Order: sequence, then structure tokens, then C-alpha cells
Amino acid sequence: MSIKTSRFSKLQKDLEKLSDENRKLRELVEKHLRPEGIDGASQTEAVPYFNKAADEDVKCHGNSWIVLGKDRDASLKSVSFGTNNSMIDLVTGRASSHKPIGKKFGSSPDNNIAVNPNFYNDAARIYISQRTSIDSHFGLAPAPKDRSVNRSGIGIKADCVRLIGRNSVKIVTGKGIAKGGKDGETNSIGGKIDGPGSISLIAGNYTEDSTAPIGKFFQKIGNTLTGRESQDIRVLQPIPKGDNLVQCLRDIVDLINQVGGLIGENSTEIKRLARIVALHFHDSGGVVGIPTTPSSVVATRSIIPQLKSFKNLMQNFNKIYNELRIETNYLNENGALYINSKHVRTT
Repeated sequence: MSIKTSRFSKLQKDLEKLSDENRKLRELVEKHLRPEGIDGASQTEAVPYFNKAADEDVKCHGNSWIVLGKDRDASLKSVSFGTNNSMIDLVTGRASSHKPIGKKFGSSPDNNIAVNPNFYNDAARIYISQRTSIDSHFGLAPAPKDRSVNRSGIGIKADCVRLIGRNSVKIVTGKGIAKGGKDGETNSIGGKIDGPGSISLIAGNYTEDSTAPIGKFFQKIGNTLTGRESQDIRVLQPIPKGDNLVQCLRDIVDLINQVGGLIGENSTEIKRLARIVALHFHDSGGVVGIPTTPSSVVATRSIIPQLKSFKNLMQNFNKIYNELRIETNYLNENGALYINSKHVRTT
């Protein structure tokens, strides 16, 4: 029985006999047999020269970079001095938004231009640092309780960033649920984690307070519109807690219903008393000039409105108590059912 062999086996053996010079020549020929970039073939592209620090280990393939070194966000002068500040910088498209003269859109410069890390014009970055000021590096607007200075940090930046979890995604601050240690987890330098921290959802990277016009009904006096006032508004505000807010609104609706009932009862009794007064008469002894006695009709029939008025007075006290309860429980920052989150804010 004959054994079939590959018809390319002889060719393969012949290629193995090639000298190093001929093999390199053949590789160069094969490299240019197909157009650049097709089927993963190498492609000529602009790649800038990276201004490497002496202590950095740089891996580069095309315009993809991995830099291991000390924390820095710009030139060599920005390198953090001291220890415990190691970083990993993963970058693609270094200086991609650089605009050559006469070009409308940005493109990375050739290797005749030296560049430093640039958190603004590099295309995409994952930055990991042992000790850094992550908000400052990425130029982020301040928010309450940031506490991001001189801490370990991770920053992710690109034109579009997605965090995807097929089951769930959690954004968590505070200590992890650790098994060891008396006080649980510490921060990255062994210090105490003081509180749960904060989560800020900031659109537009802007958190400064602003002044906005608050309109009443416009009133025209002469040729001038009046009734318009301004008010300082915090751009970064706490996010309401849905369950507490729903309960607060229900209590307010109940209170409005109580007030409506009181107003209805008062109106009814006022109308009844008005009819009594309109139809009343006075008892008289028949002597002219002597004051008559109080009206027995008004006196007897006004007893019921007076009792109901006392009842409504007590209900008013109850209404005031309910108003104070709503204020204390839902609208006070220290209330048990405060409707706003103390730790999560958004614009």
C-alpha cells in the first residue's frame, strides 16, 4: 500500500535548504506580495517617538504601548519622586488627535516628533497607578468627598467606554467584606477608610454652581416685565431614593386630603351658621327701649358649629404635627427616611 504525501513537502524541504540571506530575501518578497493591511499583514502607519524615562520599561507594537514605570501624566518633569508610586500605562493611538498643518482631522505624528504621555490627545488609555492624583491627571471636575489625592487609582478613557455585565454591574465605594483584620480593609497606604466615600455621575465634566432665573407669573408694569427672580442652583445634586420619595409623596397626598376635608367642613359650618343668623329672632318682654334677650335660636343652634370648630382645631394641631413629621423624616438630611442619597450625586 502506498502512502500519499503532501505535494508541498518537497517545496518545504527545498525552502529549509535556503541560506539565511535567501530566506530573508524570500520573506521580504512574500511581505510585499499582498497589499498592506490585508488579512492582518503589516501596514505602514505613523508612530511617534516616545520620550522614555530612564526608569521606564516600554513595549511597543505599531501605535500600541505598554509602559511600566513611575507615576506621570506629562513630561519627564512630571514623574513622581519617591517610592511606592509604580504605574502601568496602556495606550493605543498615542497623540492621535495631533493636527498637522493643513490637515482637518488629527493623526499621530511620525517618529521624528517626540511625545510624552498625554491624557487629552492620546486615543485610548487604561492607567493604573500605585499612588497618584487620578482626577488631576484626567482633568476631572471636583465633587464632594472625592479624596483622590495621593491614593492608588485607575483611569479609563476613550471616545466611548462601556462597562458590560451579562448579569449585573456594580459601582461600589467603601470597604470590601474582608474576613481578616480587626477593622477590616485599609486604603492603599495602610490608612483608615473614613466612611463610604461617594459616587458622582457627572455629565459634561462641570460641577460649579450656577445661577438660573426662577420665574413667577410675569407681570407687565409699563414696558417692563417683573416677577422674575434668580436663584443659585447646585449643578451636582444628590440622587433621590425612590422608595423614600414614594412614601413621602403618599404622606403629602394624605395631608392634602386632610386639609381638604377640614376646609370642606369649615365651609359647611360657616354656611349653616350664616343661615341661622339670617333667620334668627330675639325674645322680647314687650317693653320698648329695654334690650332684648340673646337669640335662643342662635344660642342653641350654634352649639354644634362650636363643637365642630373645636374638633377642627384639634385636627389642625394634628395636621401641624404631620407636617413636622414629614419635614423631619423626609426632608431633613439626618432624617431616617431622607429622600436624597447622602453618597450618590449626579448632574
